[in-house]
Amino acid sequence: MGRDRFLAELKIFDDYYTSFLEHKEELETFDKVAKENNQTIKEYFSQKAKPTLYFFSQIDFQKIKQITLSSNNPFKYFYDWGDDELYSLFKLLHTTNLFLKYYEAGKLDQLRKYEQRKSMRNKYKAVIEDLEAIFGDNHDWIEYLKNRHEALGEPPTITERRIFENLLLGVCTIGTATDNYRDHPTPKEAEVVNALISEYFGKDIKFSTKQSFNSFKAYYYQVESREGIRLIHGG
Repeated sequence: MGRDRFLAELKIFDDYYTSFLEHKEELETFDKVAKENNQTIKEYFSQKAKPTLYFFSQIDFQKIKQITLSSNNPFKYFYDWGDDELYSLFKLLHTTNLFLKYYEAGKLDQLRKYEQRKSMRNKYKAVIEDLEAIFGDNHDWIEYLKNRHEALGEPPTITERRIFENLLLGVCTIGTATDNYRDHPTPKEAEVVNALISEYFGKDIKFSTKQSFNSFKAYYYQVESREGIRLIHGG
């Protein structure tokens, strides 16, 4: 336990995380090529002429390592978390960094306008209704389509604060049993996330225990991704 374990697990994630983890054949191909060139997955993808950011970890390992040596170290809050919880945390940090880079590059402004999404949503709904008429509504995949249909609703204008709302919710829910759901962060959770935002992400955005999760919804942003990258934030 402690700092050494935390950094060791973070280093493994940062070197070898890829969005292809669920696509075994593609992952094996990329992993093989990377090893042949004595590269990590991160090195392999990041050194391409036009790297696709969501393919590999966007974590700044050296910066986190330096912060863990400081007196105001928010990462010590996570030192005793289990392996699964740490993996979820690292993916959360990756996603936050990823969306901040998209935001700063203006890529999130290139998404479909609301009227275009509204038209697509209506067509999607009609297809679901046809499928229900044929197969009934008790199939898992129809429920999945309905959930994705909800995500096609009007996305609020993306802001840095909404990107950090996803971070806050993640820190508050990782490793928390569903029957212990809270709609507000605890004072400690708000303190830790505020320190992460300030010390690691370098932003001046703060949350308090008054922040409610009741209005949060999942939205899928198809920046560089066919399937969409999920971000949960307020409307």
